[in-house]
Amino acid sequence: MTCPNRVVPDLLYYTALYVTNSTASKYSIPFPATFDIESLVDNKSFIRLMFDEAWDGTSVTSYRYLYRQEDCQNTAAETTKRRMAVHSVQSYFYICDSDSTATCNINVFDLSQDDLDMLDVLLQYRIDSTSVNISTIVYDDLSTNLAKLIYCYLNFKINHDIEVFTDLTPISSSDNILENFYESFIADKIFIYLSSLVAIGEPIYD
Repeated sequence: MTCPNRVVPDLLYYTALYVTNSTASKYSIPFPATFDIESLVDNKSFIRLMFDEAWDGTSVTSYRYLYRQEDCQNTAAETTKRRMAVHSVQSYFYICDSDSTATCNINVFDLSQDDLDMLDVLLQYRIDSTSVNISTIVYDDLSTNLAKLIYCYLNFKINHDIEVFTDLTPISSSDNILENFYESFIADKIFIYLSSLVAIGEPIYD
């Protein structure tokens, strides 16, 4: 039996946006398929929270992480339907468009409690970056790669601390698309920051 394609518009849209606007990774990452932003109903997914540094914390003060499954032919825009028609198997959209668990109840990315706790801290940072203190969070106590990556992002943004992130061993699992893109996203932000220090003659490391 052939398994259906799983399509998560949020992931495709924000990873494509990141790659096309990146500095260090633009030509080293295969260009992902993308969707119009109109495909992202309400646009409050945790993926946007992770990748969108222009997240408006004054008007969007919560995020969603649960999805519902829709047949691509019933839900997708016409351009998306044509793109998916080249595949021989059925395609499903996983849509994150409701706060109700009666409507959206699929944890597509198997987020753990540590992931959700760190996403909560990230949301607070998006709402008010000056109000977040991560000094009580112990990196080694975090149980998932994604939670560790969110910590690395926050530690860099708040403290300009990249020590944990400079290890040559990747944090993300090689077979996890979300983790790989997010680790690359963080690396790109750090690269831009370090390049700015070089440009003004500041030491990269104290």
